[in-house]
Amino acid sequence: KRHMPFDARLSDKIKQEQRDLAASYATLLAARQLEGQDVYYLGLLYNLARNFDAALETMRRFLAENPKATGEPAQNARAIIVIQAAKKGLLEEASNRLAEYAKDQPQLAEDRYALENWVGVG
Repeated sequence: KRHMPFDARLSDKIKQEQRDLAASYATLLAARQLEGQDVYYLGLLYNLARNFDAALETMRRFLAENPKATGEPAQNARAIIVIQAAKKGLLEEASNRLAEYAKDQPQLAEDRYALENWVGVG
């Protein structure tokens, strides 16, 4: 194993390349007629690309089109909605999605705490 020093500039460059790649893939996918889990993955790409408005709308769409969705995809979609809705001051929507999040699994205590803080802070 080599002991390489951490390079913050290189790390930032790699993260930016990841965001750029996610944005280009999201653009390609958005042009298609997506359904089900594909809508969820599009939302994740938007979120990674920091296109938070599109991530919010896409995750809303995913949950609307899949009202019985459970598990990790549904929980991740709810978490993204809670955070982005709270950032926009849409506290009623954020609170409602947080309540849905609290009723489903999986959930980590630290994630739930962070989401509750987003709703509390707005």
